[in-house]
Amino acid sequence: AETYRVLRALGIRRGIAEFAPAYVQAAPSRWRAFRSLAELGPEGRSLVPWLLQVLEEDNLEDRAAVAFALGFIGDPAAIAPLERAARDGAAWVAGVEAVHALARLDTESSRSIVADVARTHWFSFVRGEAERALAARGRGLLDRRPPECDYQRRRSNLPIATRVVTG
Repeated sequence: AETYRVLRALGIRRGIAEFAPAYVQAAPSRWRAFRSLAELGPEGRSLVPWLLQVLEEDNLEDRAAVAFALGFIGDPAAIAPLERAARDGAAWVAGVEAVHALARLDTESSRSIVADVARTHWFSFVRGEAERALAARGRGLLDRRPPECDYQRRRSNLPIATRVVTG
């Protein structure tokens, strides 16, 4: 709600695509800024081309936060880039967010990708998250609005997974 309130107060809801990059750069936490864009939901569709560019960059934390936002914005144009992120073995943290975003997009294509990642990804943590995303989607439990602290709770599991990967 924070991002939405700021944007409305500035009166630039229609100009979000021009404002968002500066908002992210000026924010004390780029991660939180990218994730807060999810609050825009479908109104954030004008951001998708820019967010897809960020999804292809090297900063893994930004990529994970952008994947999260794309799932709530809900533009099917994000399916192919999210699939690449989900299958990227080196960027498995972004892959976790990508599988949740794909499940949230809830198209036949995105569900098929998540199911395949759940069967074939090299890292069991990502496979498990893909299975959880599909199960939550099947039970109608996927959030339609961004949760306040869901990522922080899930992220607390990442140090364990990181130790598994790095030895």
